[in-house]
Amino acid sequence: MENSARRASRLCHALCLAAFLTAFTLAPAEIQAQEAQGAGPAQEQAAGAAADGGAAAPPAFREKPFDPRKAWNFKDIEEAYGPFSDEQLARLARDRLLLLPQRPGSRPEARLENTLGHDEMLSGFESLGGPWEPFERLPRHARFVGPDVILHAFHKYFEQRQKEAETVILSPLLRQMLEGAYRNALDLRSRAPQEARPAWDLALAQMAVPLTLISTAGPPPEYPGMPEGDEDSSADTAEAALANFAAREGDLPEDLRAEARAAILSVYAKQAQEGVQAASVLGLEPSYASQSVDWSQFTPRSYYEVNSRLRAYFRAMIWLGQLGWRRDNPGAYPQAVAWALALAGPRSGQAPAAVPSAAAPETGAGADGADPAAEGGQGGEGAGSKTPLQAWTEIMDITSFFAGGYDDPSLNEVIGLCLPGPQGTQAPPEAQGGQAPQGGQGTQAPQGGQGTQAPQDGLGAQAQQGAPPGPGAPGDQEYLASLAPRMALLEGSFSGFSELRKGGYAGKGVITPLPQRFTVPWFITFQLTVERAMLRNEPTLMPKRFSSLYLADVLGSAYASSLVPRQLAETRDTPPPADPGGPDPALEAAAAAYQAKKSEVGEALGRVSPPDWRLSAAASWLNALRTLTRSYGEGYPLYMRGPAYGAKQLETLLGSYTELRHDTLLYDKPNYAEGGNGSDEETPRRLPKGFVEPNLEFWDAVIAAVSTLEDGFRELGIFGDDLGEGNLGAFKGDLGRLASIARRELSGESVGEEDYEFIRTFWLDYLAAERGSSGGTPSENSLSGLICDIQTVLPDPNGGPNDQEGILYEALGPPSLMLVLVGNDGEERVTVGMAFDHYELFLPRGARLTDSAWKGIAYRGLAIAEDIELRPNPELLGELPPKPFWYEPLLQ
Repeated sequence: MENSARRASRLCHALCLAAFLTAFTLAPAEIQAQEAQGAGPAQEQAAGAAADGGAAAPPAFREKPFDPRKAWNFKDIEEAYGPFSDEQLARLARDRLLLLPQRPGSRPEARLENTLGHDEMLSGFESLGGPWEPFERLPRHARFVGPDVILHAFHKYFEQRQKEAETVILSPLLRQMLEGAYRNALDLRSRAPQEARPAWDLALAQMAVPLTLISTAGPPPEYPGMPEGDEDSSADTAEAALANFAAREGDLPEDLRAEARAAILSVYAKQAQEGVQAASVLGLEPSYASQSVDWSQFTPRSYYEVNSRLRAYFRAMIWLGQLGWRRDNPGAYPQAVAWALALAGPRSGQAPAAVPSAAAPETGAGADGADPAAEGGQGGEGAGSKTPLQAWTEIMDITSFFAGGYDDPSLNEVIGLCLPGPQGTQAPPEAQGGQAPQGGQGTQAPQGGQGTQAPQDGLGAQAQQGAPPGPGAPGDQEYLASLAPRMALLEGSFSGFSELRKGGYAGKGVITPLPQRFTVPWFITFQLTVERAMLRNEPTLMPKRFSSLYLADVLGSAYASSLVPRQLAETRDTPPPADPGGPDPALEAAAAAYQAKKSEVGEALGRVSPPDWRLSAAASWLNALRTLTRSYGEGYPLYMRGPAYGAKQLETLLGSYTELRHDTLLYDKPNYAEGGNGSDEETPRRLPKGFVEPNLEFWDAVIAAVSTLEDGFRELGIFGDDLGEGNLGAFKGDLGRLASIARRELSGESVGEEDYEFIRTFWLDYLAAERGSSGGTPSENSLSGLICDIQTVLPDPNGGPNDQEGILYEALGPPSLMLVLVGNDGEERVTVGMAFDHYELFLPRGARLTDSAWKGIAYRGLAIAEDIELRPNPELLGELPPKPFWYEPLLQ
């Protein structure tokens, strides 16, 4: 296997390096360390915890300003990445850092080696360190290791493992769940009295659509690590879906057949307006704040567009996660009850409708030919038959671990109402989902006090007796009426982040089969825009349109906070004042409302308990981003105290935030807003001294995020070969070593030759590899640029001239190179690393932008993409949009 070979080669290299360092004396440093000189006001300092858990030592990094041209390696750096203009040199001298964007028309051929490997940013970072052999290293190979490349590596690993879980485990489970529930529903309808038949007919139609969608998946890959492209690009077209649906349409009345066919065509519509605009479809309403179903949500985005298996999974999950039954609409209860009975399966000794794993041919093996779920029997090949509820439980366990738990009611809670236990207080054991790892509680059974209390007076006869309802329940009006008071009290099973969920937030109250998740980014967006007030029917001055700048502000970035007034003014909902130079009371009131709510949300975030940040891998990831908001003073490197560092930290934070939202796009609740409603040389060359950014809190937090992944995989019984000495274990080991180096830098200690060589040569590209992959021809999937939509702004029927309508996107262009001046450990030098290039766009509604469309813009004209077929996007005219004004201190 490639990764094992790479690790073996790496070990051999380390042994050879140790021998070199023992046998030869490296050239002495020409420049001695000098006393540190202050470069700015004393600011908040965060030395981080000591490696052994003891008290934090005061920061003692020492350097003095120097002219970049006096750095010992400047000539080689300029030869590789220049020439530099006078303005660039002045910025580098002032800020101690400089970004070199890799944009169309601006990228010299020599800037970055044209090798993509598994991922552009990670392989580019590897190339910055030069060859592994010490006798081939050059002065330019002094690598800078900052949060950007580490967070990007975490994203790539997270993305690959989530994608593999969805392809190999979750997609087959979803098909088993739907096929089993559909067969149960057919059986229950056949035994139901006449008055219940219409409810069963409609429930079957509601199931038939997502079952058709998931069944359009193409064949599985022929071997592990096979390229992700489609083997059959026609597998999941609208025509193929309708042909698939034809096998089931005989089960439905003619009117429901026609409505289901129309829904399937709308799912595949390329533009939102091409879908059938309606407030509901087949009796299902959207779970987001919209007057009608937004068919553009079914456009496969993020990495889900790469093949038919992922596209089919995406469309089916959107249907099951965003469409459901309103709790305050008794007319929807019959279908919710029918789904609950079908999902729970036959009772009273009847055999459950289990679907054998052979019915899900896309189940495949992981690296080394092993089933990634074999240890715990979760969903993989050989896992055996699953009842629909077992499949539902495993889907929720795994997805809750990756993305977060659900706090909206789902069919699991409806089962708890319809099928009471001996005391009528909760679902029977087989109807209770298991608890997600790390307390994620993604599928934990509802408990008393969470909306599933024992039946009270006035309940239907079946519920009063504690007996499970039969197939006639969906037509039993007395029984359905008995559910109303308890249906209104239902909550999801997620109990984490209680400090953020205090008082509730009055969503649309829609019960869905597979609810989307409570996440902190969603919550911040919800609280800081008009959406919350709209759903509560409260007056508000909160902005209609979100900005990721607000997230950074809430997380504690003083730099972001200073920019918020201008951002509010540029995206204002209120009309401008008549006198442009006069007071602006409307904007002042909106800013005051924002600040009050921001303070409230920030205080709630501050009260979140540490264990909550480990409830899911996504939450742990966001927790690491919270460490990118501090300011630094005496005892820290000059570049961390310079005038541009706040903007750089903001771009790092929002770049990784964009990747987080991109990877969890399918499971996040959608945010909506609308108003109203080996060499010939014998000795190694001079050692290039790289640098590790000494943000100790960051290193501790990212190691904790990796530990969260380890613990979750172990508890779920998946990806066991990544643990220990596997890829994830290797990543954690490297992070530990980088953290140790950062602590020594900050304490003023010498780093040492072996650690400097580690900084130069450690690699990360393997984290982006599919298991069993050996690389191959670069493709769009190797490029690091991406885009994701995070908010839909709908028009206000009563809106004025400033009313907004559109979709808010966060995006990343090709990664930038970053030069950083450091002068510790006896040597003034220029170090080189990788950095995010972040954008925020607000574009008209319509077809939602995908990664491939965005890359067609972001990479056009770059040499790195010359052999890659990129699809252009005419909406943006083939040009990158302007960067937000937030990054002005970094722009050239």
